[in-house]
Amino acid sequence: MVVSACTSGGNTADDAASTPPVTESSASPASTEQAETDTPPANAMVDDDTSVQAGDDAAEDPTIYADPKTEGQGEGDPSAVKGLSESQPDEENIAEADEIPDPPDPTVVSERLEATEFKITPGDAESNDEFAWSLDIDADALVSGAPLADDSGGNSGIAYVFRWSGTAWEEESKLLPEDGREGDWFGKSSGISGDTAVVGANRDDGPLRGEFFDDDTGSAYVFIREEGEDGPVWVQQAKLRADTQIEFAEFGFDVEIEGDLIAVSAWHDPSVEFNTGAVYVFRRQGTEWTQEAKLVPSGGQAADEFGFDIAISGDTILVGTSRDDGNGNDAGAGYVYRRVAGRWFEETILRAPDGVAFDQLGWSVALDGDTAVLGAPFHDSFALEGGAAYVFEREGTIWSPKWKLAPSDPFQGAWFGRAVGVAGNYALVGAPRYDRVTIDGIANEIFNLGVSYMFQRTTEGWLQVAQLRADDPADGDDFGWTVALSREIAIVGAWLDDTEAGVDAGSAYSYLLAQDFSDDG
Repeated sequence: MVVSACTSGGNTADDAASTPPVTESSASPASTEQAETDTPPANAMVDDDTSVQAGDDAAEDPTIYADPKTEGQGEGDPSAVKGLSESQPDEENIAEADEIPDPPDPTVVSERLEATEFKITPGDAESNDEFAWSLDIDADALVSGAPLADDSGGNSGIAYVFRWSGTAWEEESKLLPEDGREGDWFGKSSGISGDTAVVGANRDDGPLRGEFFDDDTGSAYVFIREEGEDGPVWVQQAKLRADTQIEFAEFGFDVEIEGDLIAVSAWHDPSVEFNTGAVYVFRRQGTEWTQEAKLVPSGGQAADEFGFDIAISGDTILVGTSRDDGNGNDAGAGYVYRRVAGRWFEETILRAPDGVAFDQLGWSVALDGDTAVLGAPFHDSFALEGGAAYVFEREGTIWSPKWKLAPSDPFQGAWFGRAVGVAGNYALVGAPRYDRVTIDGIANEIFNLGVSYMFQRTTEGWLQVAQLRADDPADGDDFGWTVALSREIAIVGAWLDDTEAGVDAGSAYSYLLAQDFSDDG
């Protein structure tokens, strides 16, 4: 493993957050003490019960149509609703570039990031499986997808669950859908929470499939861990689909889970216009999963790809919309949704203060409590398509941009921000197309070898404290294509790693940190 401590100087917050983000949906939530029957925010028409049988005249549309704020129009004005206030960013909390001090001594910081590297590969991996295309971690459990594996037919896909034993990662289970078939891409997305895992199959075909063509409506599968005679086993609990299946919507493009809550994106759902995208929310009661809501962007336009990446923390869902045009063509954005008194509503829209066309903010998103990190892998401030990531923080119902993350060694085309993770006071950012490596003191360029960076939130701001690189870097690995971060473990995916199993079999690298650091100040 290579862990190098780096100082980020002033470019960690170059031109950081001098202008507040656009917050088109400005209603803040009503008190959580409201009864379920209370009136929701005026710009959120919701129905949290979608279990009504077809043909019931009382059934309502579960879609959240969060219309942009209109001022001075009675009920359309958030300020006219009791208990609501306008969600405008607090400019006093925004970090100005000239306020950012020098980082602390990197030697002191690096001692807190001593880590041991473990390389993770499935026991039955094969060439072109592309293991670690997706991954997620919860405590000592890891789930990772290999969507091009061929167990149920060409590119049908597999997902694996690994568990940390205290000394090594052990493959606990291989997840396969009961009805898997070729071309499903099962494992394109994956998530885990406790003893439940969810795996997306965005190219699974539904009832619209023809004899000679696929419909790519998509699906997601839920698995639970049970105790078997010979130890733990994972069994399929449910198959999730949208209440209305739509051809080529690719439901399952991304999935997230926390407890009994699952969010599934359909990035090509024509929710507003062609390929606007949508996110479907499911909740488990007992053993049954029911669709609770459909999230649709208030400012949605054609080809926004709302749901390119999603994250959950508590009763908040963050949705990446990488082709949102609010700051210019494909500048990108993140939509924040919050559940209050059983109803979901759009809390705000996050946009980069210095965002410009083609940045694609929201390509990756991460959320932990009141901290959100959004990646913009094609941002050009530090290097052409070198990338950046932005940290936003919430106080009450107000979101403010706090810091702009960038590597200490920006590199053209590195795609810094392709993947992001956050846990406590640390953030992990992948740059899979980084090409530079130093071997025996000599700088070399290895095509798309990839690196990842660790940042720490300190009293001086968010500072880079380490660069993670594989011990065995190779051409085209794309190390950093995916990342996951827990309180003690960092995981970095290299989906195109050539392993002993073959070309592009894929692998993941685990960094067991010396201590639980995430709550350190």
